Parts: sequence; C-alpha cells; structure tokens
Amino acid sequence: ASMGGASQKDVVHEGVEAQGVTPAGGACSCRYPSVTRQELQRLDREFLASSDDATVAGIVSRKPAASEAFAKSMRRAASAKDRYDAALDRLRAASDLLAKKARAVDMARQVAAFEHVTKCRPLVKTFGMHPPCEEDFSQVAKRYHTLRRPPTCIVGAALPLTYASVPPM
Repeated sequence: ASMGGASQKDVVHEGVEAQGVTPAGGACSCRYPSVTRQELQRLDREFLASSDDATVAGIVSRKPAASEAFAKSMRRAASAKDRYDAALDRLRAASDLLAKKARAVDMARQVAAFEHVTKCRPLVKTFGMHPPCEEDFSQVAKRYHTLRRPPTCIVGAALPLTYASVPPM
C-alpha cells in the first residue's frame, strides 16, 4: 500500500497523538500525521538553509556527544535483547526437558498399569487376595495423577511461599 506516492517502508510512523497541557492548565492533544523519510530529509534541508552559521555550528558541535549517547543507548538495548534471548533459550530448554520427563512419567505409568493388570489384578480377581502390589499401584496412580495435573498457579510462582520464621519441614 502506498501513502501519497511513498511506499510503506518509507513511512517513519503512522502518526501519533500527543497529550499535553495548555498554558492555562487545561488538557490538549496534538495529532502529528505520518511523514515519509524523504519528507523529513526535505524538512531538514529547509531548516539548515534557513539557519544561520552559528546555529548550524552549535548543532554540529553537539553531534559527537549525541552520537555517543545514541550508541550507548543502542548498546544497552542490544544487551537487554541478548539477556532476553538467553532467558528465552533457557525457558525453551527447560520446557523441552519438562516435556521429555513428562513423557517418561507417562511411559512409566503405562508400564506400571500393564504390570498391575497382568500380574497383580489376577490375584485379586481369581483368588480374592489383596497383595501389596494392589496398594502400591493405587499409591503410584495417585502420585501420577498429582504430577500430571495442570498447574494451578502462574508461571514463576510454582513454589509455595512460607514465612521466613517458619523452619522447613
């Protein structure tokens, strides 16, 4: 899509609305329309052409400091992005590990259920016995269902909080 002959990539922004305060203390807002890069460059050329030499010299003298401040901000942004990416990588790795362990738990439960149905349950049904494996399987099944239950808390708050004065049990 084009905007007044400019391609979408040439548009700096879609325009903004700035909230402000009038000299009398009332609320006001200003709408700034979108501007293309070419239009900004044209406005810069007009500004420089209408400025005196002292103004241009003052702007040029502040450029190194402004460039350094911009570079410093960009380094901070890049550092923050790197930290975010590293945290996201750790989260993905932990999620993959959790999925593998959940699959292992599921497989162990299936094996335990098969062993229970083929070896323990016949003793109960055929002979009326109540061997320890019957109770063991019930406990394992209860533990499995507890482990596979979806979390009831938000991510990052999975550990129960206790007061510092309460000794761990």
